Amino acid sequence: SSKGCAMDLSRWDVLMAVGVLVHLAACPFTKVEESFNVQAMHDIIHYQSDITKYDHNEFPGVVPRTFLGALAVSVLSGPFILLSQSLGFSKLALLFIVRLTLGLLTVASLVKFRKAAEKAFGLQLAAPFSLITLSQFHLLFYASRPLPNIFALIIVLWSLSFFLTSSRRSLVWSAALAVVVFRAELCLFLGPLLLLDVFKGVSAASR
Repeated sequence: SSKGCAMDLSRWDVLMAVGVLVHLAACPFTKVEESFNVQAMHDIIHYQSDITKYDHNEFPGVVPRTFLGALAVSVLSGPFILLSQSLGFSKLALLFIVRLTLGLLTVASLVKFRKAAEKAFGLQLAAPFSLITLSQFHLLFYASRPLPNIFALIIVLWSLSFFLTSSRRSLVWSAALAVVVFRAELCLFLGPLLLLDVFKGVSAASR
């Protein structure tokens, strides 16, 4: 039945979220490549609008990077961070919260892409897609890690979803956000998709 199908699909989503949580619990600490966004989220959470206290004023790093990804995760984590602080939890708990928030955002984007693929190619795609995703160590391990590539991955998955569902305007805006804000080299991947989408639109209009 359709109800049973919906329940089956939701189980895949829960399994992906659990997979991210397991990897986060097994390896809660971060690496040096993640230090920029970890420090950015720390400063946003603790200093908020007092930018003069931000660590990046003194240590800006070699390559300029955006705060937008860290800002988005910090805002979404806000209620849980306030609860954690009121209960007297340590900063490690805050790191766990922001990483879990990012991991769930990644899972949400995977679910969005899977549903778009199902709409385009059929519901039978759900199980293979989810099984392949769950069997990949690196994807679930990095899903909650605050790296520029992960922030970009979330937006790219939404862009691919918009491409599959022919949501042209959303595709353009999401692709522009991914390229301009997070990873400029994504123009080599998303650019051809945009051209293909335009070609599809022209072909459909000429029929």
